Amino acid sequence: MKNYWLCLFTGTSWAQFLSAEEKQVGFNKTQIKQAQKISKGDYLIAYLTKVSRFVAILEVTDEAVVSDEQKWTEGLFPVRIGAKVIKQLPIPSAITMSAFLGTFSFLKTDEMPVSGVWSAHVRSSPRRWKVEDGEAVSVFIDKIIESGENPNLKSGVSKQKVSRKRGDLKKLNRVGSLIRRTKKLTLDEFDINPTTKVLSRNQVTGYAVNFPIQKTCRPTPVCKDTCYFAVKLNASIPALTLQHRNLYFCQQDPEEFARHVIYEYDNAGLNYLRWNGGGDLFDEALIAIEYIRINRPDIVLWIVSRKAELAAQLHFHRNHFIHLSLDRSLIDQKSQIRSMFKHDQVFFSYQVHPEETVQTSVVENVDLIFIT
Repeated sequence: MKNYWLCLFTGTSWAQFLSAEEKQVGFNKTQIKQAQKISKGDYLIAYLTKVSRFVAILEVTDEAVVSDEQKWTEGLFPVRIGAKVIKQLPIPSAITMSAFLGTFSFLKTDEMPVSGVWSAHVRSSPRRWKVEDGEAVSVFIDKIIESGENPNLKSGVSKQKVSRKRGDLKKLNRVGSLIRRTKKLTLDEFDINPTTKVLSRNQVTGYAVNFPIQKTCRPTPVCKDTCYFAVKLNASIPALTLQHRNLYFCQQDPEEFARHVIYEYDNAGLNYLRWNGGGDLFDEALIAIEYIRINRPDIVLWIVSRKAELAAQLHFHRNHFIHLSLDRSLIDQKSQIRSMFKHDQVFFSYQVHPEETVQTSVVENVDLIFIT
């Protein structure tokens, strides 16, 4: 009988395994006796540690050897086993541990227990698993591949109107203040290297690719007064510096910028990424998004813009969603804006000005309502 063995990966080591011509998995020297128990034809369960998800089943092609050749960036891992992928999921569709409640031999409960109950089973590798547990992972992966659906995403886009608490805006023209502040910044020449980070994270947008308002946005009067991205941490010097560096990086080499986005998306185990948590589209950004569409069609992008003429140039892709922001200066142009697109993955939000009383006709004509 073929055995199942748990094999741990980070997003980085998984990407390096997939891209290698000679595919091997590596373990620490202290694991050599355990690794020598793995036979050719056995199965490895690929598990992503930082996001706690099962991503693939591998088949062992060569038994354990020891090598000092440097193959991976995260360590030497001299004990090596040859393996090939026999079934694989995109990282966003990788299966969470909670999906196996009542199925795994160590999860015979109705509710997900504290991590200590199950984490011991995924704490080190290689670790022999019960055949029935390994088969459960294999069958679940088959099910997802056959359906083509991402089990970690809710189907469709909610039509529920989302509102924020109306605040007392004593200071309007947020964008104008930010632009004046940005112009006073001293931005040194940016150093772009293989470790340059491009993604940001906050409570409003989650993970996002951000660009500077000053050089990419086309703000309306309502946007100038209500833009959430022009205040607080998004307007701090470190945030502004990252936004300008992203713009410089993407304009200089949009495809390399896209590769950095892909790398960080994988390493963070994301289900989706917002493009333009702040800032807007520009020509090179379209090239970067197209590179992602072609090379990583599994990546889910939520692309926010007020530049419909640029957003309409993006090729249709089932995992790319266009979010166009309207307000009282643009709502009458919605039909004209919508006609620029030849697909249905276009959604409209409406930003209410603090001095405006939103009309029912507006609420019924958009997908989201934002009240500042």
